This record gives sequence, structure tokens and C-alpha cells, in this order.
Amino acid sequence: MKIACAVGAIVLTSQEIERLFKFLVPFQERGDSSVGSQLWSHARLHKKYLGEVAGRFLEATEDDSNRLADFLGRVVKDRNEVVHHFQEHFGAMLGASRHEDVLSELHARHERMADLHRLLRELAVSLAEIMRDTTFAGTPEQEEMTRLCEQARVSLPD
Repeated sequence: MKIACAVGAIVLTSQEIERLFKFLVPFQERGDSSVGSQLWSHARLHKKYLGEVAGRFLEATEDDSNRLADFLGRVVKDRNEVVHHFQEHFGAMLGASRHEDVLSELHARHERMADLHRLLRELAVSLAEIMRDTTFAGTPEQEEMTRLCEQARVSLPD
């Protein structure tokens, strides 16, 4: 049961990462920066997979060291091996009753994903706060954005 819980944590965390990429990517793209354009871009990303939206995020990010590309590639690979190729990757260890080794590897993968999830959440909250202070400043929606930003900021880990 512990292994199933670890797999579930990876699946759910990767879904949250994908959701955050889908929120952030439209704001990174060049071109029309209107809210309508951002919403249209967000809608186009709706059916895209983690690897694709991570790639779009990476394309719009400046990183000369390739560390971010390597890290995102590792997280996507970790997720895909668990979700799509679990038996291929972990079957021999499970067959040899190396359950603790499997669990240890799953926990390491989840920790990498959790690190990325924390980073993306911080970026998303910061972006929402910028939008609150610019795009929504002086509009009827500003109060609601303020409330949402406060809730999001409080939910971030210290």
C-alpha cells in the first residue's frame, strides 16, 4: 500500500505541476499581452501534456547553464516512468521483493517534483500579485484578486 500511495503522490503532484505550467506559460509568450490573449493562450494549452507545457515554459525562459532544462527533463522523465512504464522500471525490483528500494526511489522522484511544484507555485502567486497591482488595479475585480492573492500567499510553505 505504501508504494501505491507514493505513486499516487507522484501522479497528483505532476498534475499540479502541469496545471501551474499552463497558468504561467501564456504570460511568458511574446506578442499580445492583453488578458483576452492570455486566456486564449491558456485555453490552447488545456489538452497539452506535462512534457509539452514544460518544454514551452523552458523555451520562454533564459537559462544559459542548461540546469533548468536538465531538471525539468528529469522531472518529466520521472513522471513518465512511473505513470507509463512502471512495470518496466520497477518490475524487477518488485519481483525480487526489493519493496523498500522501490519506495525509496519513488520518494526521491516525488521530492524532485515537490521542489518544482514549490517553485512554480511561488512564481504563480507572484504573477497573480503583479496582475492584481497592474491589470486589475482600479477595476471591480481588484478586491477579488486581492483576496485570491492573500489566500494563495498564505498557502505557500515557509
